[in-house]
Amino acid sequence: MRLFIVFTMLIGFMSFGFAQEPVNQTDSNGLKQGHWIGHYPNGNIQYEGTFVDGEPVGEMKRYYPNGQLQARMHYVPGSDSIIAEIYNKDGKRTAKGVFLGKKKSGTWSYFDGDRIVSCEHYLNGLHMGTDTIWFKSGKPARTSEWEAGKMNGVVREYYPDGKLKFEMVYVNGKRDGLTVAYFENGDPEIEGNYVNNLRNGDWKFYNQDGTLKYTLKYDKGVLLNSDVLNKAQQKEFYEMEKNREVLKDPEKYRNDPSGYMAPRR
Repeated sequence: MRLFIVFTMLIGFMSFGFAQEPVNQTDSNGLKQGHWIGHYPNGNIQYEGTFVDGEPVGEMKRYYPNGQLQARMHYVPGSDSIIAEIYNKDGKRTAKGVFLGKKKSGTWSYFDGDRIVSCEHYLNGLHMGTDTIWFKSGKPARTSEWEAGKMNGVVREYYPDGKLKFEMVYVNGKRDGLTVAYFENGDPEIEGNYVNNLRNGDWKFYNQDGTLKYTLKYDKGVLLNSDVLNKAQQKEFYEMEKNREVLKDPEKYRNDPSGYMAPRR
């Protein structure tokens, strides 16, 4: 009985000690020290972590106003590296990568649930190298090339079976060069050129049997011969331009790889 009382008192003292652990302390120089917890106006935690001489060390957590985890940041001792995991407002992990200072560095992976849907690469905060988006099967859905933060090179999109769906050339972040969209049988569906992000010259549209459907002529983005389309073709063409997005712009889907792969009507 006596032993039980002593043990109970010991637990009480330990609990009291933990409860009184100081938080949000600064030293005589005004630098943050120890455990810090920040709050939103609604009282929910905004961030929580440990500081030494005003700098975060170890794990830092940031939260959305609704209380869900927004980011888990691990500060690597003796370096500017921060290993980061990013979460959406539903609490699902969406991205993982490294910051060097405040700039993205190395490979960043993006998730749909536990599955990696895409990877990007960075150098000194600038988008570099080849990005890839994958289907659930693991086959590539799209690849794109980047240089110094701009899309530069060939963008290729694939059908789920691995066949090429379209290819497009970018120069310094703008469409510039030959663009070809393919039917699933491998034959071209559309062929045309961009110059400085504008359609230019002859754009050829084909039937699935390989025969030419019609040719549209452009001059720096201006369609010159819409009269070659009959009413049915005009409706088909403008609906295709509006809804189907055969030549979907990959730049618009950098932060939404799943949206890029969504079915097109």
